[in-house]
Amino acid sequence: MQILYVDVYFLINFTVDAVAVALAAKLLHIKSGIWRITALSAIGSLVAVAEAVFELGGVARFSLGVLFLLSVGILIAEDLPYLRRIKAVIVFLCFEMLLGGIVNYGYGLLDRYMGDLGEYFSADTANRKALLFSILILLAIGVLKLFIMLFSEQTGIKSTRISIKMGASAVECDALVDSGNLVKDPMNMNPVLFIKRHIAEKLLPREVVDLTELDNLDIKLQKRIRLIPVTRGGETHVMTGFLPDAVLCDARGEESLPVTLAIDREGGSYGGYDALLPSVVLEV
Repeated sequence: MQILYVDVYFLINFTVDAVAVALAAKLLHIKSGIWRITALSAIGSLVAVAEAVFELGGVARFSLGVLFLLSVGILIAEDLPYLRRIKAVIVFLCFEMLLGGIVNYGYGLLDRYMGDLGEYFSADTANRKALLFSILILLAIGVLKLFIMLFSEQTGIKSTRISIKMGASAVECDALVDSGNLVKDPMNMNPVLFIKRHIAEKLLPREVVDLTELDNLDIKLQKRIRLIPVTRGGETHVMTGFLPDAVLCDARGEESLPVTLAIDREGGSYGGYDALLPSVVLEV
């Protein structure tokens, strides 16, 4: 008779799911908070335990698997387009299969060599395997974390907290630092900081955000407005730009960044962040 230790089985599946979700989010530059990773890992572990305890198969097992993948696509981050969510699910599946293979191989090694340790341990074989396998999981997490850190340093992808000031208004948000953002303000050749519409609405009058009824604005505000051409998907779009009073970020202290704002009314994802900051402004 095969004995299933539900707590150990849950913990192993939780760890594998958490690592797979974190790696998928990191690879796709998706901002997925710790509570989202924890929630998805718990859901995946409960599904795995339910399949094992109730010996589900066929349609029931497939249905639970589909529901879990749907939950990955929905909960991994907010404000993502459907295509990006589908990519996240596919990448998650790849990492899940890779880590699952590592798990099976680890158990195979323990099965092969556990007999030699049988006289040394007094507990039952399943508990010994669980203990040793937990150590292997912890070591694997450390190696994967080191790999992610090295990969991040090589690609230069990171985020920073920024503060945008305009008159009496100011707003703070997280920005993705993007080396691929090479857009320039045609008036002064400043790098362009893309911000989402809801951020712009907290800083600027509605007339500026929607680019309507500009005659109602003060002449000084009108002079700060820019029209910025941006190429996306082979097509050129014109975005509303604006010169802010100051843009501060954690990486540069109290020194204002020389950027022009561009209001993205189309709702770009920016990997789950509220702004897209060109990396060149942090290299000066």
